[in-house]
Amino acid sequence: MVRFATPVILGVAFSSVLLVPAKVLLIAQLLTGITAFFMLLSPRSVLYRKAGGNLLFLGLFCFGLYWSAVHTPQSDPHHLVQQRHGEGPWAVQVKVVNGSSGRVFRADARVIGQFQDDSLHAYTGNVLLALLANADEPLPRAGDRLLVEAPLERIDRVADPGGFDRVKWAASRGMYYELFAPEGHWRPVDHRAQWTDPFTGLRARISTWLDGSELPLRERSLVKALVLGQRDELDSEQRQAFSRSGTIHVLAVSGMHVGLIFAIFSFVLAWWGRSDRARIFRGLFILLALWGYAGLTGGSPSVLRATIMFSLFTLANMAEQRTDHLNSLFGAALILLLVDPGMMWSYGFQLSFLAVFGIILFYRPLRGLLLPESKLMASIWALAVVSISAQLLTGPLSVHLFKAFPMWFLPANIVVVTAVGIAVNASVALIALYKVPVLGTVLTWALTKLLQGVGIITAFVGGLPGAYPDIRIGAWTTVLIYLLLFAISAWLIWGWRSMRWVVTGLVVLLVFDIEERVRSINTSSTFTVYDSGGFPMASMQSGRNLVVLCDADSLKGHPAMLKRLENHRRTVGLNEPLLLDHAEVQQNVLLDRGATLSGAGRWSSPHFQVAVLDSGRAFEPLHEGRTWDVLLVQDARALRHVPDSALQGAVQHLVLWGSSSRWSRNQVQERCAALRIPFHAVREQGAFVLRR
Repeated sequence: MVRFATPVILGVAFSSVLLVPAKVLLIAQLLTGITAFFMLLSPRSVLYRKAGGNLLFLGLFCFGLYWSAVHTPQSDPHHLVQQRHGEGPWAVQVKVVNGSSGRVFRADARVIGQFQDDSLHAYTGNVLLALLANADEPLPRAGDRLLVEAPLERIDRVADPGGFDRVKWAASRGMYYELFAPEGHWRPVDHRAQWTDPFTGLRARISTWLDGSELPLRERSLVKALVLGQRDELDSEQRQAFSRSGTIHVLAVSGMHVGLIFAIFSFVLAWWGRSDRARIFRGLFILLALWGYAGLTGGSPSVLRATIMFSLFTLANMAEQRTDHLNSLFGAALILLLVDPGMMWSYGFQLSFLAVFGIILFYRPLRGLLLPESKLMASIWALAVVSISAQLLTGPLSVHLFKAFPMWFLPANIVVVTAVGIAVNASVALIALYKVPVLGTVLTWALTKLLQGVGIITAFVGGLPGAYPDIRIGAWTTVLIYLLLFAISAWLIWGWRSMRWVVTGLVVLLVFDIEERVRSINTSSTFTVYDSGGFPMASMQSGRNLVVLCDADSLKGHPAMLKRLENHRRTVGLNEPLLLDHAEVQQNVLLDRGATLSGAGRWSSPHFQVAVLDSGRAFEPLHEGRTWDVLLVQDARALRHVPDSALQGAVQHLVLWGSSSRWSRNQVQERCAALRIPFHAVREQGAFVLRR
């Protein structure tokens, strides 16, 4: 499976770079496949058969390119990205329920079609679905088909620097549009059976049972996250503590939890012995447990990936074949990519695959470095090696995605993963026995204390000095780090002495890449208007200096805006921001703040010239044929007294950053279109970012 899956995985991965027509790829894989087949069957020399193997590798690589190409939205004439859309109503089917909070229901949905002139026009594609429901209305479930009266809108909101990039996140899941319907603008039509349907009622009953138990709210939310994968009730402090301590993975029902189910049932059913009949029945029970747990947790992609892999382990044992974990991992990856090649770009798929791959590659060599005599120390060392092995391959990608790294992940994981393993078993026991007198009370007390201990440990580790330092690496740096890891492994673990020169070359490239990245940051300049939700805030970045224009007195009372600034600073690697008040910019006094000058409605730096229009000040074009890079307008009414002649040719971008009415915004947008001035409304389009 490693030999078959690797070229297919590489083909899917390179499909975004190698844009080859599908027909050419189809012909190439047929020719290489047929030629390789006859060469491999030929009784000629070993070199001849090796050439056939290489040709087969090329054919499978072409298949990966082809399979990915035919599954792109551009290859489907009925996909949403190929069509023009109206207001609806839209017929959709719920695929995966992402959660609900308050009256808001969120899910991934498959579009069935759009009703036009009393007829249904079929479409394909997935959308992000958000619905408002009243408290008494039952929420949809996976498989429900709905009629939604709402406009289909493209997901194109610009993210703040360092903020959550919703466009990129949705695209990684194959979604480019969203539907938002208020209360009364959607209704269920019918339900299409799903394989998870038999577990839906049980999942709801378990959640109700937990609500009726005597577990405190915070601990109850942890149990729901650990057992059912429901993380909606976790508060921000809990999430942050798990993130900063490097144990956030235990909250996502995924490979660790499925592996725990596999290990528990393998241990409990070991008494059956090793006969053929016992092996088969034990395997069937384990398969039922694995897929039952996957159904109970909603059949999320992360659980399905692990379930398929452990199912392959089980089937190999049932067939009395040698179980090779690496073979099963690549087999599971191949199956998943054949079902949906777009899964390659899912961060969850990448991280879970790399975590298991790291454990398979590095666990045995690292564990052999230390052989403790004590059983307790041996168990602790085994847990430490598992954590280190997983972090070796997930660490670079995690740093690239999240711009930080949990430095104390090792001691935190040794304690928390052990405690969570006990907590999952205790939670299952509590669900079944919490109504039993005395026993239920004892279980509730013990589980509460255990989960409180987990919370204390994660909060303590997350609050340690240097627990979550800023680390910024680019995509190319990430690739170099992975190549370096594999080269070092091949040299030290597998004895490939020639890899010494590869390691040396990669280290040199890595040093040059880091140096270039530092130089790029020190010489970069960015002007940003933040997606502030009605709180006007902009910044100028020159090198590592950041000057922020805002209402300085009110900023302290806006924790969300303070967090946006902190994310920006951490992501780029900037110094602490200097604040510039709105009122200071409008004063007729020249003010020097950082690398910027302000006054009389002007704000400038060596790279940007920004006019901040106020209702009490007239707009003045720059002299000597120069133009304003950006005209910032807080209230659209301030533009009424500015003639078109003053704007035309004097402004490169007009940004509306305040909270004006839709009618006013539309008027300004139409005026800018007539004057050929690029227009950006922060409230509708998100952040405005201009780089130099």
